[in-house]
Amino acid sequence: AKQIVPIFLDVSVRTGGEVEALSGSGFVLGLDARATFRAHHMRIDEGSGLVLFTDGLVEVGRNYLEGIAQLCEAIEHEYREASQNIAQAIVKRVVNGRSPRDDVALLFLGVTALGAAAFPPQRMHWTTDARSERSARRVKRALLWQLGEMTGGEADLTSAELVINELLANVARHTPGPAEVMLEWHNEQATIRITDRGRAFTPPDGSAQVELLAESGRGLFLVRCVAHDLRVERTASGNRVSVVLPVRVLQTV
Repeated sequence: AKQIVPIFLDVSVRTGGEVEALSGSGFVLGLDARATFRAHHMRIDEGSGLVLFTDGLVEVGRNYLEGIAQLCEAIEHEYREASQNIAQAIVKRVVNGRSPRDDVALLFLGVTALGAAAFPPQRMHWTTDARSERSARRVKRALLWQLGEMTGGEADLTSAELVINELLANVARHTPGPAEVMLEWHNEQATIRITDRGRAFTPPDGSAQVELLAESGRGLFLVRCVAHDLRVERTASGNRVSVVLPVRVLQTV
């Protein structure tokens, strides 16, 4: 019987969406059991990702450089608009209906938080500057990846992503920018809390009509329409917006 040994290469996707190959030298992993490798270190942030793949994926078209370019493009797309199964979607984009001539395997690792042990097991925390697209995208990716884990990957996170987008946009537009983001879950509910340093405001109550062409007011109106609950509290230095997300958390998480 032929033994199939996967040959893994790797790239990383940074918090701003940039894709880069990781440093490495020597034999490809899995090629020779006697081979030795040097350790390389890199700094990662919440919202970053790591993609491990076999060369059969990027050589599906018999053009390695073209395959790498297609892989990077697929990873960037999934970072901007993540599918329910990110690894499967990346492979599908690269293969694009063709028949691979070699074994294809891909592993995607999303970094939702660093040092999470400092928090209770049902609470995660991030800091961000919502005026920075890179910082806001980092937190958004980490939140969505974590929600995907909490819901078993079966939930439609479109509405949750809309809520997160609108809350971060509200902070970017009406506050100095820095904010604390907390994700909490209990029983089957997941709640996101964003604490900012802005002036006091009152969210729409859902009964008043919202002018569709108005410059403000639509974001929180949309949040109230799709979320299970929306609350705004005044803190000593700003506001705390709490939203029960429209997802169902698995009891086993």
